[in-house]
Amino acid sequence: MTKRIPVLIKMVKDLEFPNSPVPMGIIKRVKAPIFEDVVHEQITMAKDKFKPDLKKLIEAGDTWEVK
Repeated sequence: MTKRIPVLIKMVKDLEFPNSPVPMGIIKRVKAPIFEDVVHEQITMAKDKFKPDLKKLIEAGDTWEVK
């Protein structure tokens, strides 16, 4: 099926056992990025944007001295 036919897809999706055969396989194919690839890309972008600096982290904000 090269083009989307929403009504037909819904009809097949709504088939229930035992009155109808159980639909199996790919009913609708949508081109979308792979989840893992998107997550890895977001992690890489975040790492490039934020370069951790332990000294700045320790000296930033409210600090206290333990005696």
